[in-house]
Amino acid sequence: TYYQRIVLLSQSADQLKKNQLATDIVGDIKLSSFQQAVLLGSLAELSKDWLAAEGFYQEALSLNTPTIAAIRLAHVLFKQNKTDQAFSWLLNIQTDSNFSEEIRREDFLTEIQFYRFKSDDPEGLHKAAVYQRALKLWPLAHRIRYQYAMYFFEKNLPKEGLKQLQEILKFSPADANALNTYGYILAKDFNRPRVAYKPIEQAYLLSPNRAEILDSYGYVLHRLGRNTEALPPLQKAWKLTPSAVTAGHLAQVYWQLGDKEQANDYLQKGLNLDKNELELLEFKERLP
Repeated sequence: TYYQRIVLLSQSADQLKKNQLATDIVGDIKLSSFQQAVLLGSLAELSKDWLAAEGFYQEALSLNTPTIAAIRLAHVLFKQNKTDQAFSWLLNIQTDSNFSEEIRREDFLTEIQFYRFKSDDPEGLHKAAVYQRALKLWPLAHRIRYQYAMYFFEKNLPKEGLKQLQEILKFSPADANALNTYGYILAKDFNRPRVAYKPIEQAYLLSPNRAEILDSYGYVLHRLGRNTEALPPLQKAWKLTPSAVTAGHLAQVYWQLGDKEQANDYLQKGLNLDKNELELLEFKERLP
């Protein structure tokens, strides 16, 4: 398909192939005007021709088809530093019932993403307001609520973050992301590994092959003094997705098991990935 060809070209710098694809799209009489405009907009984005992409998306939307292209238009406006226009356009989508709820929810998440790059919201107050507006419309939008919880954790407000996760788990008790994060925060920030074990174990049983959940499972076992059991899930997490956090947990487990060489090895591996990882630095300070 054309979209598949566009995705494949995203890995290539071959402008000739991109030009040929544009020619093929324009010359394909089976495509509607709307389809051509959206495809050409995607291709222009791929080439970082933001102005051309803006024009194609405007053309697509002029055909009165509510589509995700509306959000792509906001993206290309933002790329051109037309921030006021981008935010205004996002607000239009949020209040336009012609767009599906799925698109409108994605629109809220896009607005939040934009605020990550704005220097005039250092406290994240605008971002918080967007979460609140979205959740007022869709209280059960768990994806948005989960991100709102993460916002609180980033602001070092773990109690507020836990409240949001509890709200998710009230309606979706098998949400592996919420279970895992809820348990991990309880163990790490509130020093309650015994209480944390159950939600993390539930998350592990639901998703036993996800690195972040394996890491949490190994971590809580370590906090409970079950270091021999903690090693396999942490090793698997490291193999799936090496991270400074997992390296720190492995270092602590190996140290408790008496293997100081491996502990120091993972300490160094973790610092190579992130020299500012707090848990690694704290562990390094505790070493004799």
